[in-house]
Amino acid sequence: MQNKDQRLLEEAYVLLNEFNEDKWLDNLEDYTFHKDGTLDVNGDVDLSEMNLTQLPFKFGKVTGDFNCSYNELSSTENMPRIVGGSFYCYHNPITSLIGGPEEVGWDYSCSETLISSFDGIPQHLRIFYCTNCKRLRSLKGLPDAQGYELAPFTNADVRREEERVEHELEFNKHVSPTVKAAWGTDTFADL
Repeated sequence: MQNKDQRLLEEAYVLLNEFNEDKWLDNLEDYTFHKDGTLDVNGDVDLSEMNLTQLPFKFGKVTGDFNCSYNELSSTENMPRIVGGSFYCYHNPITSLIGGPEEVGWDYSCSETLISSFDGIPQHLRIFYCTNCKRLRSLKGLPDAQGYELAPFTNADVRREEERVEHELEFNKHVSPTVKAAWGTDTFADL
């Protein structure tokens, strides 16, 4: 009679072998399955262009890059909690990034997804890419990053928000405190 942990581990390896038709697992040098079913990988994971509708395993920590781009993923279910390198989930019909990685060491790219907000994105990143996300309605929650590549001008609502902020900054720069006091406001947004 096998113990439960051994049976779960054997089931995980059977699942790995079934999924490994494209030999992506053969490129992994070091990985560990945990009792809770999570898979930690020491190195990169490339699941791009595999027509996946969901990730085959619940990833815990990936020390290198994690790439699941160009699939049919609609959620961040089973994505790693921690990615030491870059995280790429672009060109997927993902509608929300809640439940995705909590920590990413380098780039974070969610371009060409169906997200409508920045909810779920780690707040401290090195480089953040978010282009052609046509459902994005606000820049609220934009993460703190050392560099950005944003192309929100494909969405009129985001463009109006950026223009409003730009006008407010311009207004506050040129209007004297006396005029602001006469209008009873400190910022353009109050008008």
